[in-house]
Amino acid sequence: MKLSKLFNQFVIAPALFTIACNAPATEQKQEFEDPIALICLPEKGAAFRGIALGATPAEVYDAIGYVPEQSSDTLIIEIIEPEKSGFNAKVYYSFDGYGLFEIQADIFADDMNQLKESVPLYKTYFTDKFGESACKGNNCRWTTFSKNNNTVEVNLSDESGDAEVPFVSINFLEPLNDAF
Repeated sequence: MKLSKLFNQFVIAPALFTIACNAPATEQKQEFEDPIALICLPEKGAAFRGIALGATPAEVYDAIGYVPEQSSDTLIIEIIEPEKSGFNAKVYYSFDGYGLFEIQADIFADDMNQLKESVPLYKTYFTDKFGESACKGNNCRWTTFSKNNNTVEVNLSDESGDAEVPFVSINFLEPLNDAF
């Protein structure tokens, strides 16, 4: 009996301790770059990438730094692919006779967790910028005003569960005023 106790104490216990210490660590939460800094570019000012609703196409070209391959009098499409970030976006800038009236950004991530973890970051960013939101399901809406003092709706929609290719959608819209 004493021999088996000694064997357990001096052979088995240290062996188990060594195995436990050398075992691979459990999967740690993967760190990723801040999508707000990569996609929204808050340091440029304005609500999104330094671009304010009401801007002309020329002002949008200046803000994004180039003339995209796909553009017209009413639509500019920008592809954002920050190097090694895991995020990319397709941004649609829509114009009418008064200037830029809508920005639609669809943001994709290489990793589903990365995408899901970005949603609360966007919510915090827009709440800090525009105040409290009205949320229902996977959609949140903030209301603010343009430089012309028109109402602007800012919508954040988490499409990570509904879409074939998961994404997060951000939409800035200055709706037409129907009152004449």
